[in-house]
Formats: sequence, structure tokens, C-alpha cells
Amino acid sequence: MTWRRVAGEPAAFLIAWVFSLPHCADPALARTLSDVSEVLNAAIAPYALKNPGYPAENAKKTPGNKRNTRPMSDLSFAPAHVLAAMIRRREISAVELLDHFTARHAAHNGKVNAIVATDFERALAQAEEADHALSRGELWGPYHGVPMTIKDALETEGLTTTGGSPMFKDHVPERDADAVARIKAAGAIVFGKTNVPLFSGDLQSYNEVYGTTNNPWDLTRGPGGSSGGAAAALAAGLTPLEIGSDIGGSIRTPSHLCGVFGHKPTYGVVTPRGQSLPGTYAASDISVIGPLTHDAGDLRTMMDVMAGPD
Repeated sequence: MTWRRVAGEPAAFLIAWVFSLPHCADPALARTLSDVSEVLNAAIAPYALKNPGYPAENAKKTPGNKRNTRPMSDLSFAPAHVLAAMIRRREISAVELLDHFTARHAAHNGKVNAIVATDFERALAQAEEADHALSRGELWGPYHGVPMTIKDALETEGLTTTGGSPMFKDHVPERDADAVARIKAAGAIVFGKTNVPLFSGDLQSYNEVYGTTNNPWDLTRGPGGSSGGAAAALAAGLTPLEIGSDIGGSIRTPSHLCGVFGHKPTYGVVTPRGQSLPGTYAASDISVIGPLTHDAGDLRTMMDVMAGPD
């Protein structure tokens, strides 16, 4: 079995699946899984850069930031907690990081069709404020200034939320789902929404509003669903963090098929308000909200941020 197969397919899924088991509340085991995830990330990177179906460009320096010597590809696939630390250390600004992912979106999203709605203008204003806040010594939370996307099944204030349904193609929520509000309060900046099947009811990611999402590892194949746009956006280096939802595999299946980390929490651990039909803030029936990330460490941090009562 080649490293390409181990890193891109079953291994990353196995670690994410193991992390989802109840006994992984043990902090020591969680730290072990974080260490293993770093090994997996290192194994994935060379193949991501060589695979012609994988939209990762050659390494180059971030324009306009002489202090940052990390390759652009490192920024694209780096865990969000690493990006947040770079912002705190002033190695990159929130604006520069958002500009990076804006450029990634322009260059690669057309082939993958993972991110289906964007709000770069407001995101830029928030990134500028994040940089000003940091200069004043203010820290909003663990993801201060880190850009991210949200599955198009969760309400996002001021940003179109369709649930994959033509009935709601023009629906713009007036408030955030609770989980979205909490990740924003932790400093994250939402710049887009990711594709889903109709009402998140399938293990693929096609709908009549936005069309089909493709798998970044092989554009002739699908990413799974229903959080397929979320997993594909992560795998393509278009976003460093995602919030998805799951009943029968909607986080776990696309995480496996795209080689990223996903976690389905126990029902009720993360408040599901704002994740049923668009415009509805009641709790959904048996669906749960959970994170998708580039490593296990961010799964843990996102759960710390999102978990808690209504």
C-alpha cells in the first residue's frame, strides 16, 4: 500500500473515526491522535502537490509579507490552530490570510465547486478589525482572524443559506445558527458557504441551485455527502475550518472520501439550533453539528468552542 493511498484514503479516516469514539475524551489519547495527525499531514503534502487532480500550486512566498517565509501551499493546508498562532505572532495578518484564501477560491473553486456562496467584502472588513484589535492587545479567541466556511445547512447572518433547495435560493438569514455564532465569537471569520444535497439528505453533494461538487483528489469523482462541499473545500486548500452536520455519515463519509478530519459528536453536545430548514431556529430531530478540519487538534478545539447548552 502506497503512502498516497494511506494518507489520502483510509488512514486519515481511521484517525478521525477513532477520535469520534467515546473513550477519546481521554486527554492523553487526544494528544496522541494530534501527534499522529501531524505525521499524516506531512505524508499527504508531497502527493497533494504532485497529483494533477489536486489544486495545490507550487510553493511560493506570500506577497506583501516579507516576514512570512512559509510556502503558500503550507498556508492552504495548514491546521487552523497553526494559522491562528501565526496571526498572533504577527507572522501574517488576518487580511493577508484572507487574501490568500480569496485567491485560492478564484483559482481552484471553479473546478471543485465546493464553496457556493461568498461574502468577501464583509469578511475583509472583519479581518481588518481583527488586525486592529490585535494591535491593541485584544485577542478574540483561539481562532482570532482565521477565515473559514460553513456548510450551507446552517444559518449564517447576512449570507445566503439555501439548504440546497430552490425554494430557499434567495434566503438570507437574520441571525446565525448557535454553532456559527460561537465559532465567530472565538475569532473566526466566515467568508463562504459550502455545497450540500437537497436538505442534506444524500451521500453525494448535488442540488439544483448550485450543481455538483467534485472531489479534489479526482475531479471525475464525488466527495460524498451531505457535508461534501465542506470536506472538498478543506481537501482543496480553500478553507482551514468547516462546520458540518451528520445523521448517518454526513460528516464521516466525505471526511473519509476527501482525506480530512471530521467528528460526529454525541447528540445534544453541540446545540443544533439554526440547522434544520432554512429560516427555522428550532432544534433538528436527530442531526448533530460537528467540525471538519485538517487535523485532530482542531477537532478538539472546535468542540471546546461549540459545545454547551442552548
